[in-house]
Amino acid sequence: MFIPHPFAHNSSMMHDVWFIESNYHYHFRTNQLFVNCIAYFVAGGIVGIIFHKSHIFVPPLHISYSESCPDLQKNLCTAPLENEIGVLAFYMCLSLGVVTGAIGVRTFGGRRKVIFWREASSGINTFSYVIAEMLVDFFLTTIYCMFFASAIQLCIPLRASFGLWWVAFSVMSFTMMGMPYVLGYLVPDLETATTTAVLLGIVVVIFEGLLPEIGKNGVWNYAWWSGLALETIELTEGHNVNTTVNSWCEGSGFDRTEWCWQDADDKYISYFHFLVPEAHQILEPDLGRDLGIIVAIGIGIRIVAYFVIRFGYGEKKL
Repeated sequence: MFIPHPFAHNSSMMHDVWFIESNYHYHFRTNQLFVNCIAYFVAGGIVGIIFHKSHIFVPPLHISYSESCPDLQKNLCTAPLENEIGVLAFYMCLSLGVVTGAIGVRTFGGRRKVIFWREASSGINTFSYVIAEMLVDFFLTTIYCMFFASAIQLCIPLRASFGLWWVAFSVMSFTMMGMPYVLGYLVPDLETATTTAVLLGIVVVIFEGLLPEIGKNGVWNYAWWSGLALETIELTEGHNVNTTVNSWCEGSGFDRTEWCWQDADDKYISYFHFLVPEAHQILEPDLGRDLGIIVAIGIGIRIVAYFVIRFGYGEKKL
């Protein structure tokens, strides 16, 4: 007696079941999830090891002490004793970009690219397929970023809350994953795609803002906004640094001994802007704005990725 398959006349349901089962087997029935978590933990650990002996930020001496400093040393007496915030943000972006790129190429690269061709040729909704894969990746990267943030927090005495760092890293990883989707699909072999994605992650971070001349031209880049967001988290949320110019500095003749800070053009700026790299002094600190722009860039890259995946190598789907 012939018994029809329960999903034989419902291709949508059949695809949903297949997709859930496929991701379950790929991530949970193999060691892939474990390997990825370890990779993010090691990436965060490298950043932590680099800075574990450093005090990331130590504020200057109290203003009352600066008045007794020798004239030639007044600037030193009012400068932060330690300020590695900008450098730390650069390394965070670099490390996260490299590990995310290496993992992101696998979503639509290698064997999984062939699976997509097979499913596309069977008539499934390619938009639903691609969106579903991206949603699964986003869910998993939030887990991976927990390991990344944990490794850093184990080594570096950061003052801002763990939750803020975790959210920031998850948002950054969401955007960083976009270009590896394209590379994994377009580059023929997975090894070359992985190498290319890692190199791209390094090149992109050059525009993060730490290098003044290059950073000034990096506003288009997610790494620029990521660096500013990370600096904002630690300085404003962790150290409660002043983000406005003190009212008594609006006149002339005030210097750092009066807690009045100036940029390279002798314009009075807030203490926050004095501490961050020069490229980031053009905007007021706003974490919500920075993370929102990073997400918007990520969505834009994903739109491009979808069209590349949908129409690239069209003959393979026939």
